[in-house]
Amino acid sequence: MGYLTPSGVSQFYCHRNSRLATDSPQVAPDGRELRVAYQYMTRPKEVGDEEKLAVALKEGLKTYAGEPEVEIVLQKVWTYMPRFQGNGLVEECPWKILSLQGQRNTFYIGSSVCFESALDQVTYNIMLGRKITGITAGKA
Repeated sequence: MGYLTPSGVSQFYCHRNSRLATDSPQVAPDGRELRVAYQYMTRPKEVGDEEKLAVALKEGLKTYAGEPEVEIVLQKVWTYMPRFQGNGLVEECPWKILSLQGQRNTFYIGSSVCFESALDQVTYNIMLGRKITGITAGKA
């Protein structure tokens, strides 16, 4: 997780090992791996934000993820995120929804409650299933 700077540019939100989703499935001899990081802003994109986001990403990954040397191979900035605007993330809406799961026999699933990638949706739904059933990893 990250936090918003006064300029409205976010530190990193999350990062994950994307080895299987890239053209580089091997770990380099020095142990470096290709990863994908996500950042959010509470305002529309402006000229110069790419550099601000890069600086915030490198600092955030160094501070919060213990990654002292980060090389940005590709950066894409776009104005898209399903369901949650920056304020919704700041107000922790995804975690509030998680706390409501199962109440009144209602469940919220899919990209409406997590990132839109298939991997994130499946991971979220497995976590939700374990929460509902009380089954933990490794138990049948």
